[in-house]
Amino acid sequence: MNYLRFISDSKFSNKNSFLLLLSASALFMLPIINANIYYVDDISRAQTNFLGWSGLGRPVSDILLMIFSLGRRAVDVSPLPQILSVFINAVTAYVLLKCISKESTVNSVLISAIAISSPLYIQNMVYRYDSLSMSLAVLFSVYAFYIPFVKYRNIIIVAVSLVLSFCLYQATMPIFPILIMLGAFKLNKESKSFLTFIIKWAIVYLTSLLAYKVISGFFVTSTRGDMIFSHENWIEALKSNLESFYWLYVNAYGHHGDIIISFLVVLSFSFIVFSLLKRNNTITNNIYIIVQGFLSITFPLLSLAVSAIFISILSESLIVPRVALGFGFAMAFIIYTLHDKNHNNLIIFIASSIVLFISIC
Repeated sequence: MNYLRFISDSKFSNKNSFLLLLSASALFMLPIINANIYYVDDISRAQTNFLGWSGLGRPVSDILLMIFSLGRRAVDVSPLPQILSVFINAVTAYVLLKCISKESTVNSVLISAIAISSPLYIQNMVYRYDSLSMSLAVLFSVYAFYIPFVKYRNIIIVAVSLVLSFCLYQATMPIFPILIMLGAFKLNKESKSFLTFIIKWAIVYLTSLLAYKVISGFFVTSTRGDMIFSHENWIEALKSNLESFYWLYVNAYGHHGDIIISFLVVLSFSFIVFSLLKRNNTITNNIYIIVQGFLSITFPLLSLAVSAIFISILSESLIVPRVALGFGFAMAFIIYTLHDKNHNNLIIFIASSIVLFISIC
């Protein structure tokens, strides 16, 4: 036990942190690259050399593959896109690491690796043609979150990064809201106000969504982007979509996935309540503080809900693992909520190691 505690308290240099994340990304991707299969849409694209992502609202994906193909016809250059995705996923995790922790510890590295090593992320990486655009889409969403935590807080850079992310793959839409909850939780943990933080970046996020809607309108030919609210029984459709996401989530980590996820959510919820009571040991009449405390308590479950809701409101919602890009970030956030300076390091280490081990295996 003392040995585990020693490991969980270890710190790394920036270089070693990145190499660890690169190793985790490589272990996650190696079986996929080694399988060397044509997956679903890959088969028709290999036969027709058809691009076609613009019609699905992903115009930048078309541009990206045109660059690799040196023309307007899709060329299979595998496994190069998947090899590049290994590096991009590692960069994504490293950027997230810089956001959640001032020091690179074992736990912060593990939490960051969980975000890009979710079992529901495997399907995205199996695509020979799409893996690179999907991994880049995730990177741009995380980079947009990184901006509020550096000196040059440029709102335009955040908005452009988000729009690029959506133009590469719209299923990344839940990632930024989940990360904003993480940032708000971090501010609350430091006894700082976060309501202004949430409102500010929510406005930027909604503006980016509107900009994407306008841009994609020039390209979209598919009906996948239509909302369910035009349906007569849209409530039933929404319930059906959310139920599909529920079963997707509870099976994510195998037969005992529901136990793992439920345990971590309950642990996260309990720890947040305990931390709030410990910090505010006297009853306060400050509504602002009460609201912040209530929001913090809802964050663990809300992060999982947010990762599902964006896809659930689509009329032709395809509830398959590749659309659940926010799941890994929600799980990383839930485990992150257990962190409290020098406390709970061993709990976080064990929980993170189990989750990451199952994902890679």
